[in-house]
Amino acid sequence: MEAFHYAPSKKNLTILFLAAVAIKLAVFLFFIYPNEYYKQPDSGDYHHGALALSLGKGMRRLDNNRPMFWRTPGYPLFLSFFYKTCGIKSPKFSENSPAQTTAIIFQILLCSLIPLLIFFLALLLTQSLSIAWITAWLSALHVGFVLSDLYILTESLSILFLIPFFIYFFKSFYLPGQNVPARHTWLKNIILAGIFLGIFE
Repeated sequence: MEAFHYAPSKKNLTILFLAAVAIKLAVFLFFIYPNEYYKQPDSGDYHHGALALSLGKGMRRLDNNRPMFWRTPGYPLFLSFFYKTCGIKSPKFSENSPAQTTAIIFQILLCSLIPLLIFFLALLLTQSLSIAWITAWLSALHVGFVLSDLYILTESLSILFLIPFFIYFFKSFYLPGQNVPARHTWLKNIILAGIFLGIFE
């Protein structure tokens, strides 16, 4: 339990980050990737959106040329970068595995920052290092967090914007053990909270 009272040094946070990366990569390489489990029911739409965006056609399905108004363009835009970089092999989902795999590995690196964000959110709310560390490590090991980062889905990346929203939102209030935020600090926190919430949505 002594380890859960350490200050959030670069070393301790790096260990948490690398552990999250290692866990996600192991699950992806040995379980998700061989069976193409990263394709989920919504993945096809994101694939079509990324395909069209990478070809300069906008958010639409190429097979019927209809706009995909029911999907937000954020994740397809992210995915389209890898389609452009790795090259489009075919309109079929399964034949673009190199681009999708590269996108997921990059996604794993980004989403391994989530336990760090959770650490700072828990520390902000509880002012307890032990609670913050335990919460952060649980999030690194949590099956839901691990699996959501390994699919062609928006959930994992969206959490990267949701948690900063909570951090800045709660920082704009008076919390036990903290000084009342100055007006300019309060305004900055509210604006940042709004920006992160807007991106999340």
